[in-house]
Amino acid sequence: MDGLFIHFILNEIKPLLVGGRIGKIHQPLANELHLVIRNNRKNYRLVLSSDPSFGRIHLTEKNVDNPMTPPPFCQLCRKYLEGGRLLAIKQVGTDRQIHLVISHRNEVGDLEQLRLVVEIMNRHSNIVLLNATNKIISAIKYVDEDVNRFRTVLPNDIYINPPSSNKHEATIYPTAMLDLWGSQQADHMDEPWRFYTNMFEGISKHTALELVELAQNHQHPLFYGLNDYLDQSIQPTVYIKNDRYIVTPFPYLTMRNIPSLSYDTLSKAVDFSVEKQIQKNFIKQSAGDIKQLIQKEINRHQKKLKRLKQQLIDTDAADEYRIKGELLTAYLYQIKPGDQLITLPNFYDNEKPLKITLAPHLSANDNAQKYFKTYQKLKRSIQFINQEMKRSQLEIEYFETLATQLIDADLEVIESIKQELQQQGYLKVKQTAKKVRATKFNPLSFTSPNGHIILVGRNNQENDWLTMKKSNKQAYWFHTKDIPGSHVVLQTDQPSEADLHAGAMLAAYYSKYRDSGNVPVDYTQIKYINKPNGSKPGFVIYTHQKTLYVTPSLTFNELLKD
Repeated sequence: MDGLFIHFILNEIKPLLVGGRIGKIHQPLANELHLVIRNNRKNYRLVLSSDPSFGRIHLTEKNVDNPMTPPPFCQLCRKYLEGGRLLAIKQVGTDRQIHLVISHRNEVGDLEQLRLVVEIMNRHSNIVLLNATNKIISAIKYVDEDVNRFRTVLPNDIYINPPSSNKHEATIYPTAMLDLWGSQQADHMDEPWRFYTNMFEGISKHTALELVELAQNHQHPLFYGLNDYLDQSIQPTVYIKNDRYIVTPFPYLTMRNIPSLSYDTLSKAVDFSVEKQIQKNFIKQSAGDIKQLIQKEINRHQKKLKRLKQQLIDTDAADEYRIKGELLTAYLYQIKPGDQLITLPNFYDNEKPLKITLAPHLSANDNAQKYFKTYQKLKRSIQFINQEMKRSQLEIEYFETLATQLIDADLEVIESIKQELQQQGYLKVKQTAKKVRATKFNPLSFTSPNGHIILVGRNNQENDWLTMKKSNKQAYWFHTKDIPGSHVVLQTDQPSEADLHAGAMLAAYYSKYRDSGNVPVDYTQIKYINKPNGSKPGFVIYTHQKTLYVTPSLTFNELLKD
């Protein structure tokens, strides 16, 4: 939210709020203040946030939970501002500083003007309440001289504005901008966007890049880009780029190829983007420990598998021990007490001489039996190693499936995976944990080209339920071949080629190989699927399958989604 965006959003909310009366005040989060303002017989909820990552000002229609005891700043704001009338909302130039001017009666009934200052400056963001003489009554975050030598933000201090950037307002006249461009043009030929960020306040890099693009698109000189920007019709847009939600006041030319959503108001766009971004960050944080556990288990079993493979190579010598035992048994009469080595003709290899080491303290027969015992031990170990290799491979596939499910996981899926890991004994159950509610399944739903429902499991428990309980035995089931992924069920027994292709595309996308090309996907009817007793969640075996090769496509999946 740079200065130009604030300019647009204030133009949107001022007509709705100015002149209104402040009713309730809440502080649901440490860095967030909500003012409920009634104007023209309607209530509006104004959000003021000094969050380091999500500092902002906008309207919201969402009610949030508030702490049982309001924080001290909220209590003071209620004392000084509740019942007051909002006289004005002012932006300092085009910078990220907003003043709410509020008329309120003091303890003796006299009217006085107070100011609520919102400073949106990343980690230095703050919300400060000032009295009529510019003294600080309180702030959402106090700042002493140990933190900031330029100014302190403490009760009874005289409020000092944040340090000035000495830049020009972004709303200056074109003639003045022409003079600036004439004096600065030579310094900004290589990176013209820096002309805007260096010379004007409240302009971020992505806005500056759009200003340059606008000027070039309209075939105007560069210095006209700002005027072209300010003259645009408001069409609030949210772009989704690299798991970030970017709000712009209108569609950006520089983001023309990025997926976007349109909204009626800037406030709704900001509300949506912040909620989604906070949710993504929270999900990322919640999934962090689970991801570490999953990767730790994958690494552990990969190391074990490597060790077992080496042990299997070592057991190739088993037959040598059997042959030596048989040769000693056949030539017992040639072995003398105390011999440490004997060379015998190997009748398994054209009578070639074979040297055999002996234990001098053992008899000839005992030496032969020692070789036979070693052979039997190695033979048994081969069976054990193969079993352990299969078990480790299944564990790796299981955890890789969980890792794939975490890619698109929401909080519900993360909680389900966490419960599954607890049930499987990989995570300890906290004694203070609340009783787990019955699992509710809500698989992703899509529509095939011929109008049939396609369901996609989001986690292993949902996969089992979808395949083994929810779906008809005649329905068609899809899963990537030998690749971790979701169970996909096409709810029809007579699919067309296009329906089968759609099911395969979804199975490929919701798998470990979603970014690969030509992914093999097996499909069969559910009647040919079986879940072995005691097997891991999500694990099944199937027969009568056919295989399709497809390249996953996000655009295709979103077109199908209900």
